[in-house]
Amino acid sequence: MTEKKICKNKIDAHAHAYRTDFPDKKLVYMPDPERLKEIYKDIGVSHALLLPLVAPERRAFFCPTEHVMEIAKSDPEAFSFAMALDPRMLHDGEKSDFSPLIEYYLSKGAKSVGEMQANIPFDSPLFDNLFSQIAKYKLPVTLHLSPAVGHEYGVVDAPGLPGLERALKKFPNIIFIGHSQSFWAHISEVRDRETMKGYPKGKVTPGRIRELMDNYPNLYCDLSAGSGFNALTRDEEYGLGFLSRYSDRLMFACDLCDATGALPPLAGWLDRQYLDGNLDETAYLNVCRNTAARVFSME
Repeated sequence: MTEKKICKNKIDAHAHAYRTDFPDKKLVYMPDPERLKEIYKDIGVSHALLLPLVAPERRAFFCPTEHVMEIAKSDPEAFSFAMALDPRMLHDGEKSDFSPLIEYYLSKGAKSVGEMQANIPFDSPLFDNLFSQIAKYKLPVTLHLSPAVGHEYGVVDAPGLPGLERALKKFPNIIFIGHSQSFWAHISEVRDRETMKGYPKGKVTPGRIRELMDNYPNLYCDLSAGSGFNALTRDEEYGLGFLSRYSDRLMFACDLCDATGALPPLAGWLDRQYLDGNLDETAYLNVCRNTAARVFSME
């Protein structure tokens, strides 16, 4: 019988790093690239997709595409990068032409778009304009969803995720990657916006995520942050079934924004479930690296 070995070359599909030495760590608290790599050694991550941050909502600093591009360029074995596109950028509103930006960043090696955080409604003409152009390039988009305008940051959707469903249907050439509390709350039933703001507990009654995953093959998910981990572990039996059912569209991710805290628990939990026989090897390796490697062309 072959001995099981944990995956030590995981891909973090949702990473952040900041190189500038900002004096107030309460404002700029993200890890620098070297600290991030130290953390990765402990949880078996060999490569990460760095996501820039440009939305102004509740942000004291910006991390533009050029910043993560330079980090990735300096250490391509450890990092790839995504491009930041906000639908409010440029100057022509719903007629803005994003193609020069997209083509420039692609020429520099960008793998995807995100993290999309603009705190405006999903069905805004500004998003339709941007997504219609992203679709021409068939780029994946990482979404941070929010329950309301003015609630922190993120693309605004309602309970039941009608805006996400509309986008999935209208832009089948885009892989939309769901993330955040407002997204992952929908692993179970959600009836109000308040539930979308937190980390609901208890047994899962299959919610909109499962329905959308079954109906739209262009919906993927990253399992990052407390929201993704909570979704899997609030009802572990359901979470393990969810992983097995959709492993080819689920991606290990950390969204580590504070380098001073505890290690992200997802890596150790996935490793234990595999070693204990609760997760088969195919699903385990899909989630740990194979799905991300395929989606972001990291092979």
